[in-house]
Amino acid sequence: MMMRIEQNELRERLGMMGDNVEDGVGGIVVLEKRKSETDRVFGYNCAGYCFGIDTWKLPIAFFEDYWLTTAGHHEVGDPEKDDLVVYIAADGRSREQTHIGRYEGNGLVRSKWCYGPIVLHPIASVPNSYGDEVRFFRRD
Repeated sequence: MMMRIEQNELRERLGMMGDNVEDGVGGIVVLEKRKSETDRVFGYNCAGYCFGIDTWKLPIAFFEDYWLTTAGHHEVGDPEKDDLVVYIAADGRSREQTHIGRYEGNGLVRSKWCYGPIVLHPIASVPNSYGDEVRFFRRD
């Protein structure tokens, strides 16, 4: 079941912060920051972090095609702890998966923003570029 989140000034501000997101902005808690340029925790994107795969080269769409279908996930309306939270942007012509995280409960998501920090954030506290559709998936 899809959830809609509105584009707003906070989400625009978060987009401008990018990898430099700050603790407390929009209810965000930075759980882990980059320690150095070679820190392996920061060598992969949100999908790599979410699935524990040490890569940043695979596009997020790979995870939709493989993990959400082949690996046996199904869409749910009410997320539970550790369900996947998938953000989707639509431009009128196409829909693109832009971000993925794990649901922690109480409306919070644990995810990695691009190659930046690992954060705990409210579902709607993400950059506008992540889109306005949110879907939840659970492993069968």
